[in-house]
Amino acid sequence: MNLKTRASLLVTALVMAAAFVFTSAHVLSLKLDLMGTIAEQQFALTSRAAEDIDQKLALGEAMVKKVADDMTSAADRLFADAQRLQALPAQRPALHALFDTIYVLSREGRVLADHPVWPGRLGTDRSDREYFRAVLANPRPYISRPFLDLATNEPSVMITAPVFGAQGELVAMLAARMNLLRPSLLGGVAAAKVGRSGHFMLLTREGEIVMHHDRGRIQRRYDEFGGKIAFIDRALYGQEGTGEGFDRSGGHFLYSARGLAAAPWILVAAFPADEAFAPATALQRKIIWSGVALAVLLPLALWLLMRNLLRPLDWLRETIRAVRDDPERRIRVTNRSSDEIGEVAREFARMTVRLRWRERRQRRVEKALRESEARFRALTELSSDWY
Repeated sequence: MNLKTRASLLVTALVMAAAFVFTSAHVLSLKLDLMGTIAEQQFALTSRAAEDIDQKLALGEAMVKKVADDMTSAADRLFADAQRLQALPAQRPALHALFDTIYVLSREGRVLADHPVWPGRLGTDRSDREYFRAVLANPRPYISRPFLDLATNEPSVMITAPVFGAQGELVAMLAARMNLLRPSLLGGVAAAKVGRSGHFMLLTREGEIVMHHDRGRIQRRYDEFGGKIAFIDRALYGQEGTGEGFDRSGGHFLYSARGLAAAPWILVAAFPADEAFAPATALQRKIIWSGVALAVLLPLALWLLMRNLLRPLDWLRETIRAVRDDPERRIRVTNRSSDEIGEVAREFARMTVRLRWRERRQRRVEKALRESEARFRALTELSSDWY
């Protein structure tokens, strides 16, 4: 392997190593910056969606409480007239915009009035319901745990508010069922995408799914489908923010979690990491292909460059061989560069000229000595003949 090839390969190896270190650091920095930006944007998106759900739940709670307060102010007359009591829910059209079913329950849990009217529902016992027991124990507005409505098989909550008598005693409750998958409530959020293929899900603090784009998962624990995810488990205990997580199938996601104020629920946004990091991955792929092209082209370019730079050395080598074979050969310096290699070539030419000049002078001296010696020998022989 000649000097040009060794130098080309060495420089290529050094350049590729430096490029690998630099690009790896750059891509890592880009991923970290990208994750920070995505985390901020995704948490902001999740927070806005959570605040929107909070506002709708708070509005529903406020509406139920307002009607219950109106019933409290007319409790004596209202509960003395069964027809008037039955007509009351139908006379509140504002409630119909948010709620699918409205009940008036007695203190014992019996249905006193309903809307829409359902045959056979009046007088039925609801005292075993979680929302009824909660308000009975603590008379104030209450949003129930999510449940699947038997008629629609869709997730719902019951918002219940107490109705008090003239002495401040609990005499009844107003309960309104809200279908969570209404487009105006959670239906829009359930269908919304995070990025191109991400999604939202709403969980209770126990990990039960309240809302999901896959309705088959509602009312089931989230970890039944992808296994436990450390970030979501921490979110169930109150941690908010954005973090990475893996499900048991190997899916890699960026999760953002934000708790609701109106109910003990958590809104989670799941964004596939490969989609989130797609710009960095595309850049990394381009850098790799650029590196492959560089690894192919750089040695050739360096070899050509080194050949041009080392041409004086090639000339010097060939000249040395020529002088060795023909000491009298004339030397012509073709390199006019002012660098060290050109200077070496010129100095070699000068040295060769000087050596030849000295060699010629030495030959002349030796010739003169031989001629002088011959003349001296001839004179000596001549003088001996005289005697």
